[in-house]
Amino acid sequence: MATKTMHIIQKILEHLDDSMDDEIVDISPFKHDALGISYPRWCRIIGMMMDEGLIDGFLNVGTLGTSFDQYKAMEPKLL
Repeated sequence: MATKTMHIIQKILEHLDDSMDDEIVDISPFKHDALGISYPRWCRIIGMMMDEGLIDGFLNVGTLGTSFDQYKAMEPKLL
């Protein structure tokens, strides 16, 4: 896995860990634009993290005409 992808995964995991005491997880720090990556890359990373059992709480809202699954944060959390 590329270093850039691993760095993004680490940022997402750290933010979710830091948010464990919060009532509601603020997702703005790990939205694609805040991380400086494209939306397709963000969706693919979220999908990989869910497939690996690292995170949960994202809803697959795939849209017709795209080549990647899209996700919406519902209640993001670490697993």
